[in-house]
Amino acid sequence: MSQDSTVVRLLGFAVLTLGVLAASAASAGPLEACADLQNPEKAAIACSALIDGKTVPAGFEVRVLANRAVAYGRMSRNDQAIADYSAVLKLDPHYSGAHYGRAIALQAKRDFQRAIADYNQAIAELDASDPKISKAFNGRGSTYALMGRNKRAIADFTEVIALVPDLAGPHQERGMVYLARKQYDEAIADFSAALKIGPPVPEAYLGRADAMLANTDFDGAIADYSAVIAKNDKAAVALRGRAKALWKLGRAADALIDIEKATSLEPADKAGQKLLARIKRAVAKAAKTKA
Repeated sequence: MSQDSTVVRLLGFAVLTLGVLAASAASAGPLEACADLQNPEKAAIACSALIDGKTVPAGFEVRVLANRAVAYGRMSRNDQAIADYSAVLKLDPHYSGAHYGRAIALQAKRDFQRAIADYNQAIAELDASDPKISKAFNGRGSTYALMGRNKRAIADFTEVIALVPDLAGPHQERGMVYLARKQYDEAIADFSAALKIGPPVPEAYLGRADAMLANTDFDGAIADYSAVIAKNDKAAVALRGRAKALWKLGRAADALIDIEKATSLEPADKAGQKLLARIKRAVAKAAKTKA
């Protein structure tokens, strides 16, 4: 960090520079602390001291409020973050980073319509060539997915992928939406892309396994469920999925081992208990046939 500036990344979205030495010597320390968003609690306290004490240097009002909003957001104090972002926007209505930050806080509170409105405004304020616009499209896509507006979610994730094709996250998120829409081939393609880009995460393996299972590619599903189980042998959802795939392949005895472990881990899982009963019947029937 240079001696004459403190750089603040607003949720990875906007960059603010606080010219510390341009302010008075008395306010330089508090400004630096206010900008230290790696320690959000400390930053929020420092920013509040400046705001409440009315000692924010001239020209720094928006930056200090924005920093406190980011700090509150990182501590999941969403109501306070929203209030500060709103105050920022009263001072600077075209501040795209504040619209974006407030949208994230509103999304966390499941206030989806207002979150969409802020993502829309952030996108409108940004130039189409600005790399930060992809974050706004991705946030809006995630919100649409949570709302069940899957076509709009797919459109936004597709926009993100066109802008930054080497990111795994948008492929994975779009894959989840395709999976919900029962577009299994598209889901498999997206999860495969996410896994290729990396790093490979359990959610991508699980999503692809579920799509393969639905597509009757039982061997492929077993391989992906097994990849998850290899990392976490208590992953009940993967054990249950693998049990179903094994059962579909006629390997009821192997399936029984998995489903018994899955239901012991999650005894309240009704779907798991039903599958356990069906597999037990299949094993009993096979034993009777052999006898």
